[in-house]
Formats: sequence, C-alpha cells, structure tokens
Amino acid sequence: MLHTLWSLLIAVHGVISVMISAGSTNPTGGTANPSWLSWWPTRLGQPWLLVQLGIAGRVPTLLVVLIGVAGGAALVLAGLGNLGVLVPQTAVRTLMGVGAAASLAVLVVFLHPFYAIGILLNICVLIARRSV
Repeated sequence: MLHTLWSLLIAVHGVISVMISAGSTNPTGGTANPSWLSWWPTRLGQPWLLVQLGIAGRVPTLLVVLIGVAGGAALVLAGLGNLGVLVPQTAVRTLMGVGAAASLAVLVVFLHPFYAIGILLNICVLIARRSV
C-alpha cells in the first residue's frame, strides 16, 4: 500500500512539475505576490535566478521550461514504472534521479516561497531513489 502511494505521489508530483513549468513561459509575467509576501523580489512564475543574473529573456526562460517539462515527464514515468506500468523497473531509479534533479533545478531558477514543498519533495525523491 505504501509503495503504491509513494509511486502515485511521484507521478502526481511529475504532473504538477509539468504544469508549473509549462505555465511559466513569460519571463516578465507571473502572478502577483500576496501583500504578506511583498518582500519577495519576483512574482510567482518569474525566473528569479534569470532576473537576478539579468538574462530573463524569452529564450533562456523557454530552455528552463523545457528542462522542467522533461523532468516532470521523467517523474511521471518513474511513478508509473514503480507501479510496473509502461516503464521497465530497471529504468525507475534513473528516471527518478533525472526527473527530481531537473525539477529541482527549475524550482531553483523560479525560486519562490510557494515552491518549498516541491523542493523538499524533490530532495526526498533523490534520497529515496537509492532504496528503489
């Protein structure tokens, strides 16, 4: 039962990673922060790191977004493979590692306090992949 829940959590995390990445294609857009979070330097969905480096253009942002979509897809496949569906069990550890690392990298580029749970979950996936 726990194995199934963990596998589904990885797959759902992958779907959320794809959705967040795909929705973050505008380097100057994003959702305004609530008033209690006005101290944060960028809006939700803006590439914080690229803004700080002064390279927050369309092309760099799209490259990061593509990495996020690929990482999320890898996590979905890892979750399915861990359930014995669609992906061989021998590929699950690799997919978990690649997916979590890519997702973590994207969350760092788009760093926002709302992404803390995703960052922690990616770290958990990277640690847990050693025991799969």
